[in-house]
Amino acid sequence: MNEPKELLYPPTPEEMAAVAVDAIRSRLPQDWTAELLQDRPGVHGFGADAILRIEAPSGEASRVGIEVKRTFEARDVQAISDLVRAPSDPSHPETLMVITRYLNARVRERLAAEGLAYADATGNLLLALPRPALFLRDVGAARDPWRGPGRPRNSFRGSIAARVVRGLVDFAPPMTVPELVKRSDVSTGAGYRVVEFLEREDLLERRRQGPITRVDWRTILERWAEDYELNLQEGPVRMLEPRGVEAAMKRLRTAEPDGRYVLTGSAAAAFFEKYAQTRMALIYAERPAELAERLELRPVETGANVLLVRPTDEVVFARSTNRDGLRVAAPSQIAADLLNGPGRSPAEADALLDWMQSNESIWRG
Repeated sequence: MNEPKELLYPPTPEEMAAVAVDAIRSRLPQDWTAELLQDRPGVHGFGADAILRIEAPSGEASRVGIEVKRTFEARDVQAISDLVRAPSDPSHPETLMVITRYLNARVRERLAAEGLAYADATGNLLLALPRPALFLRDVGAARDPWRGPGRPRNSFRGSIAARVVRGLVDFAPPMTVPELVKRSDVSTGAGYRVVEFLEREDLLERRRQGPITRVDWRTILERWAEDYELNLQEGPVRMLEPRGVEAAMKRLRTAEPDGRYVLTGSAAAAFFEKYAQTRMALIYAERPAELAERLELRPVETGANVLLVRPTDEVVFARSTNRDGLRVAAPSQIAADLLNGPGRSPAEADALLDWMQSNESIWRG
């Protein structure tokens, strides 16, 4: 990983362009050249701020249009892509490169999928040319090194993000941000920061001073799961029911445990889309020790078939339902837990997400 060493402060457009061009030149094969024909970085709007001419020893050359932006988000990718697909003229570059101070992984993936080049001031780089044949790629910082306290949110980590994600996924739009804040039980400022982050990532759309009109809920869940850690305060407590998971579920129906609990993971997913025989039950419980005693479970180091977890946040209980005498987590929570689970759990998550896509009217409010 290449962390920036000289740029101690957020770089200017001129510095970003210089770092990117130097990175390209240093990685070119021997006797190749890279000449900046037009140098006026930092122009606002989309278009070629500069042209970089790359020439092979054979004389074959290609022009790379450079667009320098102080910041660049996933929602900006389409505008850049449309430029490339615009009717060409003799002065139109063969490809376009986005240069900015930092590009997160999602933006880099989107740019690459659109066939666009990119470079940021931390060392993330991608440039592919058909003629002359050239492929340059490097990895820089995994996080924005210039993002300090008070800057906009840039991840799905934490209980606030979890509550807002659950609110967005569990309820179909349209909805206003104040409605989302109330449903998510977060502060207004925190709610807006998460919404603005999702807008930048092109995962939702919101009318200007109006309601949220589109939510890419499946991608949001999958992205949330990447940053999500099993919502535990302690544990998990590994337990064994010698007679199997079904015996544990049968006892749970009549246990009347002290404190709240909710069933998630494979055992809960089976109520919506059964993937395979359930071998493990994951249960969020306010009082795991007491619940284990009620269920007559045995603590084990290996071979557990019941995991008891005390959650860090009450969001895991939100919008749970009673199914066949069991308290079952909402599909959105189950999917997140499966996406982070071991073994076949991610495949079970995909099956559940497919079911959710086909049955939105059943589970979304």
